[in-house]
Amino acid sequence: EELTKQQIVLLALLVAFVSSTASAIVVVRLMEEAPVTSSPTINRVIERTVQQIIPGETKEITKINTVIIKEEDLVVEAINTNKNSVVLIRETITDELGIQTHIINGSGLYLEDGYIVSDGRLISGPGDYYLEDGEVRIPLSFVGRDQSGFSILRVDESINLNDMSFAPKTVKDGLVTLVGQSAIILSSNPNFAAFTGLVSSRSPFVVLHEEGEEFLFSKINIDISLDQSSSGGVLVNSDGEVVGLIMIRDGDIFAVPVDYINQIITAQKEEIAVSSVEDLSASAIDALPAVE
Repeated sequence: EELTKQQIVLLALLVAFVSSTASAIVVVRLMEEAPVTSSPTINRVIERTVQQIIPGETKEITKINTVIIKEEDLVVEAINTNKNSVVLIRETITDELGIQTHIINGSGLYLEDGYIVSDGRLISGPGDYYLEDGEVRIPLSFVGRDQSGFSILRVDESINLNDMSFAPKTVKDGLVTLVGQSAIILSSNPNFAAFTGLVSSRSPFVVLHEEGEEFLFSKINIDISLDQSSSGGVLVNSDGEVVGLIMIRDGDIFAVPVDYINQIITAQKEEIAVSSVEDLSASAIDALPAVE
């Protein structure tokens, strides 16, 4: 009762300080006396909790990157994709004295099953044709010449196609080639080269018969400057797909579409298959014992 207000406040602070100090000492003593295994137990609980919580909080993030592709990059890629399918056809000519001369006929497109297509004016009929694969000479057989103007050759059956460094090209049907699209021409005559231009138009290709005109296909006309040596080359689009075989006729530069080429080669394969069956049947008949 004799204390002033200030003294009462100071006394209260002193009591609170002593009480908190005593409580802290008690807590520290209890923690020191606690079992050692309590800390690992807490760690394991935390780890398990984290493993269960994180997947639920994980969100799928889609990141969109904008990549600008230049047209020249597409052209380079298209060239590299197809350069091993463009071959150089050669021929050995032997005169009456037995003297041999080796000439270059022109470029060609190497397809599956050993077939090669080229300009029919360069490969007009049977001959001693071949390819050079490094130091190896690969003989070719003349299959025929289509009425549209391209010829078909085939790698000799004695050659293992898997041993060749050339890459057979699988061409697709139904490719759409529009006016204004980029045109990439690949040639191997006499060395590998590439040229670029534009598809200028599409026009009907017809042949004349005694009965009248026959429409074969819609040819792909190309706005580009090429000399005759590039005939038999390959037309490729900017996606790297082969779309035609180059023909040069009196300054007219166009491509025979691969749809038509596939049609002719498929018919040729079917004809060979039928001939093989007929030959087998004839051989079987010949092998039958004679009936007396």
